[in-house]
Amino acid sequence: MTLLALLFSCLIAAFAPGAGELPPTTWLFPREPAVEAMRVTAEAVFSATQVTWADATGAPVTGFRPAAIYPPLFGRDLSWIVPAARLFYPPSAWQPGVEAFLRRQYGATTASDEDGWQAGAGALPGVLHSDGRLDKASAVSDEETSLIGAAYSLFEVQGAAWLTTIITGTADLTESRCDHCAARPRDLAAPRVIDRLDAALSWLWDNRRDAANGLIWRGHTTDWGDVTLDPTAPNPTDLDPARALRTASLFDQVLAWRAAQQLAAMWEALGDASRAATWRQRAADLQAAANRDLWQPQRGFYRLHLHLAGPACAEGPPCATWQHPFDEGRLLAISNAVAAQVGFSSPAQTQAILAALAQAQLAAGATQPGLSLWPPYASWTFPQVDMQAGRYQNGGVWDWWAGVQIEAEFKAGYSRRALLHLRQVARAWANHPGQVYEWQARGLRPETRQPDLAHASMARDYAAGAATLVQAINAGLYGVEWQAGGALRVTVRLGEASGAITSTLTGAGRALSYTYTPAADALALSYRTWGVGAFPLWLRLPPDRDAAAVTLDAADAVFTVERVGADRYVALTGLPGVHTVTVRILPSPPWWEQWRLRWRYLREPGSG
Repeated sequence: MTLLALLFSCLIAAFAPGAGELPPTTWLFPREPAVEAMRVTAEAVFSATQVTWADATGAPVTGFRPAAIYPPLFGRDLSWIVPAARLFYPPSAWQPGVEAFLRRQYGATTASDEDGWQAGAGALPGVLHSDGRLDKASAVSDEETSLIGAAYSLFEVQGAAWLTTIITGTADLTESRCDHCAARPRDLAAPRVIDRLDAALSWLWDNRRDAANGLIWRGHTTDWGDVTLDPTAPNPTDLDPARALRTASLFDQVLAWRAAQQLAAMWEALGDASRAATWRQRAADLQAAANRDLWQPQRGFYRLHLHLAGPACAEGPPCATWQHPFDEGRLLAISNAVAAQVGFSSPAQTQAILAALAQAQLAAGATQPGLSLWPPYASWTFPQVDMQAGRYQNGGVWDWWAGVQIEAEFKAGYSRRALLHLRQVARAWANHPGQVYEWQARGLRPETRQPDLAHASMARDYAAGAATLVQAINAGLYGVEWQAGGALRVTVRLGEASGAITSTLTGAGRALSYTYTPAADALALSYRTWGVGAFPLWLRLPPDRDAAAVTLDAADAVFTVERVGADRYVALTGLPGVHTVTVRILPSPPWWEQWRLRWRYLREPGSG
């Protein structure tokens, strides 16, 4: 037994059933100690950004703010933080924050405290302050979809029963349209979680879909950003209602598609197949429209947005949409990585997107992935100082998006590239342990060839960046995916590298520990589960290796060999409890021998 296996065997034994709490989330990766150290940094950032207060009714509000320089809770950040934070914190640390956004859902007359905007019944605030103020950025269209993502993470932990929880609030849903309520009369003065989520996405569909093409619209930001270039807007994150520059952003289409799929899954968990089918159809229509209007096959990625007719065109004669005097389609936006991560793009599209992002990193001279936009808009296209070329949302490098890109690379079957990118970020973190920057300028100081941190964000504890990198490690490299209904999927992507992980869904009674040890002739996986049933178990084959046989404990196991992207996997069914999987491997035959065997099989199917 290797030292790595011995250490993790002791850890598993220490937390055997009946020994108390489940083991905490941790991982070992001897090949790259900097990857191991990322957990310590992430936990430090989560601790620094955790907040709690009581609202006007005395109800607790807990969650994770983006960073110390951003004191409120932001719904869009919470959506990216909680999938990782739940590996370290129980629901009590963030569930009240999710519910607080639902409790403050807009009614017909609700006004944002910052600018007085009345979004309309069903809309959700984007920002909650500890003094009770709320705000909504009118320049963006991802606040409802982000909160649905955070709610879905909670649904995966708490189950369907949470969706029926009554959430009373400052505005009730009697003021909003509710398509499904006629079929199921109920007192909407005390709506359930699912009713509030449905009303939120219905608001987006009713108020932010362009009539001409069916796409979700927003102001002119980069794509995912919240800073608009409109100089007449009352502040950088809001629209000028009279002359707003409207765009259909890839980012909004992807998050709205994901939110519709998640809402459908939640309705299905409650037994409402009809409502689920409605949202799945809306998701399919949105995806088709985005592929029609935004996908660029000659470039291999989606354009960041499409310019739309503004409000002045809606009531008068047809008029041309405003455009830049250059080809915006050549700008590669990081929301393409989001499309790949959530499964919005097809496998062929995903392959092209990830290759384009890797090439953009090299072209930009960036030392790690997470490049928000390449090439950026020219300086002073946006009137804000921090939006100059190569900075902030206009071409800055973000750990937040690096984590998304790396997880997408792992899941799409490009593990070697993903591991290279993960090591790049891990080594950058090693230069400032315990800190995660919000963004950095993409340039290098010529004297040291290190990132130019003089033009980096003030935030040094950016929780979304910590969270997406944790997910890139947990769900990407180690392949532990906690799913709704108590389900688990494990895809060990370590290949030729040894490693170990304990992944615990805190507060849900579910955990997995495994140790993976490759050798020249075999791959060995020892694992233990808590609180889960049988699950899909895939192990990535090292390059130029084939599987000859698989045993589960002492018995031969039925398995298949699957290909995803450039990766090949041994696939079998994992059993709950304590088990050992051994994959006997052999060198792959040369290409000409593989073709000969395939030809023989086609002529004589019974030959093997």
